[in-house]
Amino acid sequence: FRALHAPRLGAWFKRLFSPPEVEPTIAATASCSEPGDRAQGWKRLFPFRNCKDWDILLVILLAGLAIRVYLSFSFEGHSESSQTVEYTRLALGGRLDSTTPPFYPIFLRAIWGVFGEGNVKAVFMIQGILNALVIIMMYMIVERLCNRRAGVIAATLTAVYPNFIIYNLTVLTDSLVVFLVVAFMATACSRLRNGSKALVASALAAAGIFLRPTLVCLVPGVLATAKRWRLFLIALILLPVPYVARNVMRHQAIQPVYSARTYSLGSNNFTDSRVPYSLINAMYRNSSAVLAKGWELKDEQQWDNMQRNSTYAAAYCFTIVMILGLIGLARFYRKEHEAAVLPILLYIGTLILFSQFDIRYRVPIEPVFIAYASMLLGGGRCK
Repeated sequence: FRALHAPRLGAWFKRLFSPPEVEPTIAATASCSEPGDRAQGWKRLFPFRNCKDWDILLVILLAGLAIRVYLSFSFEGHSESSQTVEYTRLALGGRLDSTTPPFYPIFLRAIWGVFGEGNVKAVFMIQGILNALVIIMMYMIVERLCNRRAGVIAATLTAVYPNFIIYNLTVLTDSLVVFLVVAFMATACSRLRNGSKALVASALAAAGIFLRPTLVCLVPGVLATAKRWRLFLIALILLPVPYVARNVMRHQAIQPVYSARTYSLGSNNFTDSRVPYSLINAMYRNSSAVLAKGWELKDEQQWDNMQRNSTYAAAYCFTIVMILGLIGLARFYRKEHEAAVLPILLYIGTLILFSQFDIRYRVPIEPVFIAYASMLLGGGRCK
C-alpha cells in the first residue's frame, strides 16, 4: 500500500488537462500480431495495468455508477411498449419460441429469481451496473486508438451521456446492446493473440444474435478485418447449434436460429417498384433516421416535467455527439481502427439498405460517435 497515495489536487488536475502523451503506433486491427502478444494474453484486457490514470478513472466510474444506481431506485416511469410487455410475459414464465430472442427474457428471469418477480427497479440497477463497466471499456478503446487524454474524455462522456442512462431505465434490450457492442470493440482493440480474439468475438456475436437478431449484421465487418476469420466463422456457426436443434425438433423445420421475419431484413427496398426511385427514397429515409435526433414525444400531455426534460436532453445530446463523432471519424479514422469500428459501420449500412430502419437499430453506433467525438475534443494527434 505504500505505492498507492492520493495525488495533490493541483497535480491531479494538471495531469487531467496536460497534453496527451504520444506513444508509438500500435496496430489495433484483429489481424495484427506483435512480439509479446502471447505473453501478455488476457492481461492486456485489464486497462489499469501500468495505467497512470487509475485515480481519475476511479472517480469517473464511481460518479457514473452513483448516477445510475440513484436513478434506478428513484425513477418511477415504466415503459409499456409492446416489446416490454412481451419481454415481461416471457420472463414471468412464458414459452420461448423462434420469433423471440431468448437472451433478454432469460436475463430478466435471472434478476427476478433473485429480487422478486416483476421488480423493475432491480432490472434498472443491474443494467446500470453493467453500463457503468462500459465507462472503463470506452477508456481502454479510445486510449488504444488515440491517446490517454482522449480516453479520459471518452470515459467522462460515457458516464454522463443521457441516452446510455435512459437505456438502463427501460425493460428493453438497448442497455445490454451497448454493453455487448462496446465489449466487442474492446476485444478488437486488445492485444489478445489472433485465435483468442476470434473466439471471443464469435462468442460476443452469438450473444448479440440471441439478444437482437439484427446484430448478425456485425459479422461481415469481422470477416473483413479478422485474420482468423475461418475460426471466427466456425465458432459462430457451432455456438447456436443447440438452440437451432431445439427449434428444428419443435417446429419440424430448419431455421437459421429464428424465423426469417425476426431479422427484420429483406429485399423490399430493391424489389418494390410501385414508386419510382423507391430504393433511393428508402435509403434517404433510413439515413435520416440514423442522423436525426428521432425522439418523438408521443402522448406528451401525459408526461411529467422529468420525462419531458430527459427526453429532450437525450435527443439533443445525441445530435451533438453525432456531429462531433462524424467530424472525428473524418479526421482520425485510419486502417488501424478498422477491426473495432468497421463491423458497426457496416451494420448501420446494411440496415439502411435492407430494412425499414427503426430508431432503436442505431444504438450500436453511439459508442463509435462518442469515441471519435472524444478524439476530436482531446486535441493533438493520435497514435
